[in-house]
Amino acid sequence: TISAGAAPKAEDLRVFLARGDQGVNYATGVWHHPLLALETVCDFLVVDRGGNTPNCDEVSLAPGAVIPAP
Repeated sequence: TISAGAAPKAEDLRVFLARGDQGVNYATGVWHHPLLALETVCDFLVVDRGGNTPNCDEVSLAPGAVIPAP
């Protein structure tokens, strides 16, 4: 089992933009925000692993936290 490690803080995170025709593949153990679209409603296809063990850890960022832009 691979652990995601310590919960991140906002200053540890980075943002990126993906095109509508582009896929994104996260490595095992990488913290990431759920998918979201800017300025429009959008459908996403998410491929996840199966199994009976949990594979989702959640963390709340401090109120008012700002993630630095690249």
